[in-house]
Amino acid sequence: MLHGEKRLQFNICDLSTSFLPNSSIPELTSLIQDKIGEALTYASQFWTSHLAVVQDVPTSTLETIRTLLSTIQFFHWLEVMSITGASPLQSLSFIPRQVSSLGLSSKT
Repeated sequence: MLHGEKRLQFNICDLSTSFLPNSSIPELTSLIQDKIGEALTYASQFWTSHLAVVQDVPTSTLETIRTLLSTIQFFHWLEVMSITGASPLQSLSFIPRQVSSLGLSSKT
């Protein structure tokens, strides 16, 4: 999700204001296709469900997830999830075991 042509970034769709609901953004579908693209949309929505079925997650992958969840990238991911109409809470519910191994749980 952090690699490739289209990347997570602030104001990924170059919107003039953040005060409009998504339903009021003109040509939102076109903006999603042009600015986010299919690959980043898919990766943003389904990385957690893919991760949930992996038995032994490589340390490098866990470090990438730690970076996503503990830096500004997390808010960029939330923005993509919001604009595309996906549920970040549903996505994050797929990875409780992996998140706890990152040391990001409330017990630390």
